[in-house]
Amino acid sequence: MPETRRAVDRERARVYRAESTAFAHSRYEEPMGWLAVQAAAERIADDPWWVAATGGCRPVVVKARRDAAVSSSVSVADQHSIRVAPGHGTWVTLSHEHAHVLAHRTDPTAPGHGSLFRGAHLAVASRVLGPVGAAMLARAYDLHGLSATAAPSDPPPWQPPTPHGMPHGIAELHNLAERGA
Repeated sequence: MPETRRAVDRERARVYRAESTAFAHSRYEEPMGWLAVQAAAERIADDPWWVAATGGCRPVVVKARRDAAVSSSVSVADQHSIRVAPGHGTWVTLSHEHAHVLAHRTDPTAPGHGSLFRGAHLAVASRVLGPVGAAMLARAYDLHGLSATAAPSDPPPWQPPTPHGMPHGIAELHNLAERGA
């Protein structure tokens, strides 16, 4: 099998700055314990949209080395893993790394943080963080001059019933379940 080469990733730092603009000090950046991270990743993998968009891909979520400064996703053929760095067990990190998996399954040669990734990130964020989190990310991308290619399978608006009539993403539903609400 020929080796697949990725294009140069020139926009990584800009994507990180946009994420910081969008989510710094938000509830989406609150660290979770390791068991909560694993349960959250399972909820993402079980989401019907994720199953349809990725063909049922279930990335293996593992702890990164103790000295790792950033989380990462690694994709080799159809095997995907997400390595969560210490202190990075957040909904923002899970959304970001799952977006890498979705983008890689679409085009393994695309730049790591290019337009395809950003489109996948917005799609995943809309399911994981909900419409408010996705809007925060979209605005930050716009503020930083970053465009996004539509994801191969944009999720439908998700409107589960809530006491306040406000749609939640997987993150909020997970947090409500953890609190026993």
